Amino acid sequence: MKIKGQKVCAPSIETIVIPRKTGDLIFKAQAVLDYSAFEALCPIPRAPETLKPGGIRTKNLEAPDFLKALDDWAEKRTAWMILKSLEATPDLEWETIQMDKPETWKNFDTEFKNSGLSALEINKVLELVTTVCGLDQKKIEEATERFLAGQVAAQK
Repeated sequence: MKIKGQKVCAPSIETIVIPRKTGDLIFKAQAVLDYSAFEALCPIPRAPETLKPGGIRTKNLEAPDFLKALDDWAEKRTAWMILKSLEATPDLEWETIQMDKPETWKNFDTEFKNSGLSALEINKVLELVTTVCGLDQKKIEEATERFLAGQVAAQK
């Protein structure tokens, strides 16, 4: 895809620095554009089907086991996105997480806590990931203001 004849640039990388007396902690997050690796490991759960009179099959989207599986899948997807996004952080190593083992992905929160990050610091890192993986309202407003300012300047 091109805009004004130019290819759209690579996904953005954002940085947060958490100050420490022993040396600042630098986290980088990059937008996740491809979820195919996740989908290969964790396909979306399928709702069970029931057979109605007349041979009509319907999906039971309210089945408790399906809803539980869907919640678990969504949690894994979020954890995977966080981990994948934070791969932009040089030298970041996880002790209990393996990207090919979905059952380990939720350990990121425990690892953050065990490494000495406070709840507020953890939230800031997660906010960084959320911001870079999607647009927040502030970024949209800033981009709109830049665009409109350019339009005004072009009219003069």
